[in-house]
Amino acid sequence: MGKTYGLKDLKIGMAVRAEELSNIYDTFIVLDDAKTIGDSGKYSTEGKIMFFGAKLDETYDKINKKGKCLSVIFNSSLDMEGDLEYDE
Repeated sequence: MGKTYGLKDLKIGMAVRAEELSNIYDTFIVLDDAKTIGDSGKYSTEGKIMFFGAKLDETYDKINKKGKCLSVIFNSSLDMEGDLEYDE
């Protein structure tokens, strides 16, 4: 796998691919000019960061009304728990 970013690395306008954001949890990241790239069964979404934050607020609403091709990326920390077993 290539490079991955942390939340502190993100900047508005930064070009990224979805898999580069796989280590960022519980944060909404909105990509503008989003497009699917790849071939041979290996596909990804890439675009420029327009917004990131803990929730989709009025800033996102303003961006979304512009009719652009957006992609929202959200990795839930709950998914990290996977198949945990608990003692009763």
